[in-house]
Amino acid sequence: MIQDSTHWDVKRLRTRLEYFVEILKQHADDASQSSLLTHLAVCVTDCTHLHWSNTNFGPTFDAPKIDSYMFGLEGLVGLTGIKHVTVGGLPEWYARCMQLRVQGKGDELREMEWPLRKVKHTKGLASNVKWVSSRQWWQPVWDWKEFAERHGVEMPEDVDKYWMDQS
Repeated sequence: MIQDSTHWDVKRLRTRLEYFVEILKQHADDASQSSLLTHLAVCVTDCTHLHWSNTNFGPTFDAPKIDSYMFGLEGLVGLTGIKHVTVGGLPEWYARCMQLRVQGKGDELREMEWPLRKVKHTKGLASNVKWVSSRQWWQPVWDWKEFAERHGVEMPEDVDKYWMDQS
C-alpha cells in the first residue's frame, strides 16, 4: 500500500513487487520457473491521504496523482503466463499493456535508454564527477509507449509526458 506518492514510497513498492515475483518464481514447479498463478487481480484505488496545510493550520485531504506512482507496478512484469489478469485503477492504456505483458501475450519489453547527466559532487576540497541516469523516480524503467504501439494499444494524446525531462 502506498501511503504517499513520494520517491521512497514508489521505490519501496517497486522493490517489494520485484521480491514478490522472485519468491513466486523460486517456488515454481516447472522447469521454466514460470509463475504458478492462474488468476491475478491488481486494483489501484484512490486513497485519501491526510496532509497538514500551512494555510489554514488544519488537516486537508489530498489524493496523490496516479501518474506519480503508476510505474511503481513495473515489478510485476517478471510474472508471465498468467491466464486471467485484471488490472484496474490505472490509465486504460497502461493497464492493457500490463495485462498483455503478464499474460505473456506481448513481446519482450525494452528497457528505456535514458540519457546520462554529468553530476559533480564536492566534499571539502575534493570533487567527484559521476554520470547518472536522467530518469526521474516517477518515470518508467520500461518502454511502455513502444510496447503499446507494437501491440495496437491506443494511448492518450499526452502520453509523452511520462518520457519528458521535467527537471
